[in-house]
Amino acid sequence: MLRCLKSALLIASAFSAMSANAVAKDIVMDIAREDTVIFDTDKAISVTQSYNWLTSDINREHGAHQLMWEPLFILNYEAGQIEPWLATDFAANDDATEWTINLRGGVQWSDGEAFDANDVLFTVNSVLENEALDGAEASRLRAQVSGVEAKSPSQVVFTLKQGNPRFVMENFAVQSFGSFLIMPEHIWGNEDVASFSFAEPIGTGPYTLSNVTDGKAIWDRNDRWWGATSGFMELPEPLRVIYLSSSSGAQRAARVAANEIDVAHKVTLEQFKAISAENPQVMVWREESPYAWYAPCPWQLEINTEAEPWNSKPLRQAMAALIDRQKIADTAFDGTTIPSRTFFVEHGGMLPFIETLEAEELVAGKNADVDTALALIEAQGWARGPDGFFQRNGQFLTATLAYQAKSADGEAISSIIAAQLAAAGIKADLVAADGQLAMSNAGADRDFELAVHNTACGSVNEPWTSMQAFANSWTGSTNTTYANLMDTLGSKRLWDPAAMTPMTDAYAILVDEVPSIPLVQTPMLLPYNNRYWVNWPQEYNNFNHPAFWWGSAHQIVHTLQKAL
Repeated sequence: MLRCLKSALLIASAFSAMSANAVAKDIVMDIAREDTVIFDTDKAISVTQSYNWLTSDINREHGAHQLMWEPLFILNYEAGQIEPWLATDFAANDDATEWTINLRGGVQWSDGEAFDANDVLFTVNSVLENEALDGAEASRLRAQVSGVEAKSPSQVVFTLKQGNPRFVMENFAVQSFGSFLIMPEHIWGNEDVASFSFAEPIGTGPYTLSNVTDGKAIWDRNDRWWGATSGFMELPEPLRVIYLSSSSGAQRAARVAANEIDVAHKVTLEQFKAISAENPQVMVWREESPYAWYAPCPWQLEINTEAEPWNSKPLRQAMAALIDRQKIADTAFDGTTIPSRTFFVEHGGMLPFIETLEAEELVAGKNADVDTALALIEAQGWARGPDGFFQRNGQFLTATLAYQAKSADGEAISSIIAAQLAAAGIKADLVAADGQLAMSNAGADRDFELAVHNTACGSVNEPWTSMQAFANSWTGSTNTTYANLMDTLGSKRLWDPAAMTPMTDAYAILVDEVPSIPLVQTPMLLPYNNRYWVNWPQEYNNFNHPAFWWGSAHQIVHTLQKAL
């Protein structure tokens, strides 16, 4: 298999080389390859695209929020801490309804204008006053904030509609993918913010957009970047950064193997093995199996707790006991992931919570406990017929199992679970559902009983964000107790040791009620190439996570060093 893959890779590499050479001719050759870092992107790059990030459906992953627009803070997934960037610190009042953010002095836009509280006020007020600004971060901020004022050019105070101990993390610290970004008032101030395309964008970051064509964006270093002139941080080493769109996994694999790009988006294990066979300077997050970094959206099996017969708690408990997570990790993901112990992602910032639950014996096992599962099913009056499937009152024990139609991983997981259920005597019908399956209140009007998905992203350094998604997922007194515990947990400030007790008590209810079942972590194999650049994020060099398409990628670019 590997030999076939290597042959395919060589063919793809030859094709990619032709296209890369065509790209290279378009690049102004005043900056050497060894001074240029080239990123892959799985998103289309268009010469006509808008740079108005406040509206939905724009692409900012081609360098816009990794190089040009800087966040106020960056959440460190490994340490679980919020690190300062354009702002220096923050504080909240006792009930977390008022938040003060202090901005860093000396920050400038790339055109030399000062960045200050007026830019923050302008951007925030534009969002509060204009619902046409429907980007995800804009909509979230508008839902939370009632007002904002500047106490000085470097201090901004937010008033919230209700207390939120996670306000800064959720809105300004790149909790997941991006954050609320501040735009320059001196450019936007006379524009219609809902229709303004920002065709000649600027930011406070150390790179400016030099050229963009379909499929490629070129960013050059601004040696007058405020961070270097103010002493905040040295200039990043790359003189130029290029983003290239890859149309397929085969193309990006060929490009990174041939040193045409320095980092690639997600590839399969087989592709990575073929890449590393051709280019031993390519590495991923872990040096040994399971190799991959885990995206903050673990896979789970959601159960419709209002649909018969799965409104029976013992049957849901049986379902949880039947799932062999290790089989899913080994088969669906070729061993590049691990069984989930909880609903949380296995990152450094979440380990204290996971280990607390493990100490309380509230974590899921790796393998199935078939005997326990069968005893629970039989205790509900189900008996196996001659064909091996459970029946009761002439009805089979069945479940419709949905997965997102375009998700190959979701289909693979669902097929494995269906086979495990069938072996235990439960008939499962697979359904490829259109649209996105997400955490929602289970209801009898849904046309499936089970759903496999990894869209319940949330907690990365505190437990409430993920756990609150289960509120109202079942009925009864324990749901009320759970909701009350969520209120208590949600009121705790970040890093408050007192959060452990309500978290543990609430998680025990989840384990008992089984509205959903944790499956496996979501693996991402991201090949980094050490040919021209080193010091990429890795498990042993975990200054932060490796998601280079996120707004936190400023840290990656600033950490890179030229290969010797």
